[in-house]
Amino acid sequence: MEDIAPGLLEKIQKQFYHDIEKSSIVKNFKKQAQRGKISYSQANEVAQEIGKILAQSYSDNLSSGILPDGKMYYNIASRVLNPTLKEAYEMAADNAAIVQQIMNEAAGIGIKTIRAQIQQDNINGIVNRISSEEYFDDVKWDYVLNRIYLPDDEEDEKVYKQHLKDIGVSNGFEFFQGRYKGMYPEEEARIRESWKRAFRIDKWTIFNVCGNIWEIKREWVKRIIKPGEEVK
Repeated sequence: MEDIAPGLLEKIQKQFYHDIEKSSIVKNFKKQAQRGKISYSQANEVAQEIGKILAQSYSDNLSSGILPDGKMYYNIASRVLNPTLKEAYEMAADNAAIVQQIMNEAAGIGIKTIRAQIQQDNINGIVNRISSEEYFDDVKWDYVLNRIYLPDDEEDEKVYKQHLKDIGVSNGFEFFQGRYKGMYPEEEARIRESWKRAFRIDKWTIFNVCGNIWEIKREWVKRIIKPGEEVK
């Protein structure tokens, strides 16, 4: 079996860094940081931008059609997701450290900035979750959670990506919130309609039939069971 992990990693990293360099949000952050005029809200904004760009890189380069047996095996997920998630996290952590250092200096505080450590457990959880899916495309519900278009098949995905380019949209993550909010009501309707495909189950098993909720309200919680406590 061909080892596709190195090639996938190279493609994702190439697109990720290319789009980071092009991002107006990232460029503006760097410019403001050089001037010493930066805030935590800007660090948060650029962190979200980094996440969106990485997610788009995954979307453009990972599909069941190029994975062996249509599955994201652990050895592929670990070697592709691990380094790219770390790179994105470290980039965001570096930016947050820059903001803290600038604010410390402005306030006359001589304390050395402590850079946030990478949360490897979170990354491991993502890798394990993706690789445990029977088929990679079983994660389609995440399209709904991320409010992006859920393609019917690979051909539809190609057509949609070309459509975004044709209308001058750089990514499909910001129709409901972000720079394109309220500008493309027809695209919002198209995306919402595509979400119905999440309920089209091709193979019913305990591994690929699942659901998610947006929030857990306080009144729904009957009891919190902590690690080590007996479940009655």
